[in-house]
Amino acid sequence: MTSRLRLIFAGVLLFGAVIGFFLSSTLKSSSGMDSFDFVVLEEDDSDPCKRFNSLDDDSAAGVAVECLLKRPLGFLPLFDISPAPSWLPSDQTADGFELNIDLQVANVSLPVDWSMDPFHDRSWRMWLHGLNDLVAPSLRAYAQNPQTPEYLLVGKWYALDWCRKFRNTHQHTDDNGNFVWYDMAVTSRAVVLVTLMHLGAHAGPLILPLSEMRLLAQCAIVHGEFMVDTSNYLWHNHGLFCDASLYLLSDIAPWLHPDTRMWKQTAIGRFNKNGRASFDSITGVHKEHSTGYQLWMSYLLYFCDQVGLLSYTSLKAILPQMENTLTWMLTTDDAQSLPLIGDTAGENTPPKPIYTHTDGLAPEEFNRGGVAIVKQLSTSSHLFVTAWFFSCVHKHYDDLSFILTEFGRRLLVDQGRFAYFYDHPHRLYTVSGAAHNGMTVDDFKPEPCKKLGQPYGSAILLSTSNQGWTVFAGDNPILTRTQGIRHTRVFFYLPSKLLVVVDLAVPSDSSSVHQYTRHLHYDTEIALAMTDRAGYSAFVEHDGTQQQLVARVRDWSATANISSSTITLIKGQATPTLQGWTYPKLRVPVPAFVSNMRATVRGNVAFVTALQIAQPSGQVPAARLVQPVFWTQQHGAVRTVELDLVVDGVHWLLKVALAKREFEATIL
Repeated sequence: MTSRLRLIFAGVLLFGAVIGFFLSSTLKSSSGMDSFDFVVLEEDDSDPCKRFNSLDDDSAAGVAVECLLKRPLGFLPLFDISPAPSWLPSDQTADGFELNIDLQVANVSLPVDWSMDPFHDRSWRMWLHGLNDLVAPSLRAYAQNPQTPEYLLVGKWYALDWCRKFRNTHQHTDDNGNFVWYDMAVTSRAVVLVTLMHLGAHAGPLILPLSEMRLLAQCAIVHGEFMVDTSNYLWHNHGLFCDASLYLLSDIAPWLHPDTRMWKQTAIGRFNKNGRASFDSITGVHKEHSTGYQLWMSYLLYFCDQVGLLSYTSLKAILPQMENTLTWMLTTDDAQSLPLIGDTAGENTPPKPIYTHTDGLAPEEFNRGGVAIVKQLSTSSHLFVTAWFFSCVHKHYDDLSFILTEFGRRLLVDQGRFAYFYDHPHRLYTVSGAAHNGMTVDDFKPEPCKKLGQPYGSAILLSTSNQGWTVFAGDNPILTRTQGIRHTRVFFYLPSKLLVVVDLAVPSDSSSVHQYTRHLHYDTEIALAMTDRAGYSAFVEHDGTQQQLVARVRDWSATANISSSTITLIKGQATPTLQGWTYPKLRVPVPAFVSNMRATVRGNVAFVTALQIAQPSGQVPAARLVQPVFWTQQHGAVRTVELDLVVDGVHWLLKVALAKREFEATIL
């Protein structure tokens, strides 16, 4: 692991790796779920810290506390901590303590009303019960200031309050939507509880008396039993976090329960299997359709490597690949920001100084992960295309969507997550095809993902370059399945000058009439203004004034069977449908321009959209088509595409042969 990922998480003190080896066998869960490799650990049974020591027995409790004291004083944050002041008991007001939970501030008094829902927000309720933002600030403050053990008191009060009320309720699956035993809340809580026990032992019995240590231990045991039960396990990122938490619990307190060794072995086996399915083994692309989750999974694997879990798995070699993929995904703007692709929140932005971009075309192996990326660092250009469907986890209708950054300015963007309010209009909008830079057909209402059929994996067909041009191509199987239209998109990109997007549509019924809409979503700083019926200009806008031209966008479609064609520019529309919104921060809709190029067509059609990129001086490259785009198809599958055009006086003939995966660029 290079220093770059280490810097992302600087200031996090992690415990050392565990020494051991494994033998593979197979364990079948009692619930009948898929088998996974079960790791058998050999440990020193003569070590009293590795043997069960019940805190109910005073003598054994003394051994357990001594074992905790042998571990270095440190803090293990499995999840990020919302920004919060370091608080002491004296910070309490009549309304309780002011807490920042899941980036929303509320006053939480003691005893806690655990059913509180001040923001009508399911994520907030989950993180309330997860205890991370209630307890972790205390843990961090004490770990950084061990001379002030009083920092532990406030966090301890919240943890004990939760354990007194809920530790014996885990067998009840219906918690009225309060997320008491939601899997990620359990995962978060378990790490907080065992870390509080560890730090409390260092702080001493005046801060954490043995009676309270016993209660925390009883509570932690229930969490271990919940997490080891594979019927509670989810085979995606939630499961990976669960295994990390179960491993840490059994590693920090192996004396806690007679089965802690089995807990650790189960965590390792599941993590290995889940990880192999969740990450592309060649590129390290995380298969949950999100740049934000790519970041978090990169951190999770780095974290698990530091605490020793990864050394028992076959996943260690993926770590540098995941970091490499993350750097390709970052935009080339001044902040090196994380694009809001898929379920990504603006708060996922990593620190600026830690990345070194790679110039040129991302390796072709990236196509396996459903992405195609190119960067030109001399002009801070970045084109990032997605065509991925590996599961329904965090899947959006973003097939063949893309983002574009030029001269360090985000031009075309994705919208981000909004929030996990699954029935909220803004959530439904962010998932839909209309919220991405793709093409939609007719008045299609997005189907639930489970109705879309078998995940297709990656639909990137080609990513290559020649003579300064980059070409990406892909299919949209979702459009074929839902509406019977074979859609192929080809990108012809001359960084910092011109992007031509060719959309080829072949309906299964050649006589059918459809309305096609190409959507382009712009950054919040960009304003749009029509120039004529076939195009518009994009400007940087400040205080309502157009300051700098950044692009001219033209519809170059010239197909005779287009019966009508319009361009509409929309910003912040609420009715009749949501359009023109972006979500740079959680739960906050921000108006932003979208252009909709809409055309009604009978039969096959080729659409051509040209983005002429303005230079910093404001000059726009001259570009025009010499001939309409020429293309061939066989049984709906596009075979060849030819683009005959002039750019700044240079006559180009660009030929793509998809079947042969070839691209030629010739100056005529």
